[in-house]
Amino acid sequence: MTSDITRHSVLTGQTSYMVDGALVSSFPVQIFDRTDGRPGRWPTFRVALTSALEPRRPAPELQSHLDVVRALVHTALHGRANTERQDPDVATRTVCIDTRYVSATDFALDRDVRQRLFDDGYAAATAFLERMAVASRTLESKAP
Repeated sequence: MTSDITRHSVLTGQTSYMVDGALVSSFPVQIFDRTDGRPGRWPTFRVALTSALEPRRPAPELQSHLDVVRALVHTALHGRANTERQDPDVATRTVCIDTRYVSATDFALDRDVRQRLFDDGYAAATAFLERMAVASRTLESKAP
């Protein structure tokens, strides 16, 4: 069964695309882990576009019911990323690309912002792969 992921508006003439942006739950990289206690045959990792909250950042004071709703939505969208960053097993296997400067629902990014996202992603992936290479060499040097 196939699904059409595009919608065309007769009112605006615009085409919209439906995507799984993983706004609330990110990909659980642990599903690829072995369950028999033996080391994996290959490394698994994930790429996370994150706008995680800064740790220990004071919460803004809530002045109205609307502020409470906004805070709940913000926590739902960003709180999980903070939890995952605290899990060393997940954190060491995650390429985190900081996207605080864009909205996950902004599909009309200008060329400069798209280039910045690409550059930030490339830099994050490069740094991640360098860390993986160092960790691999360290493990090899400790092998009997």
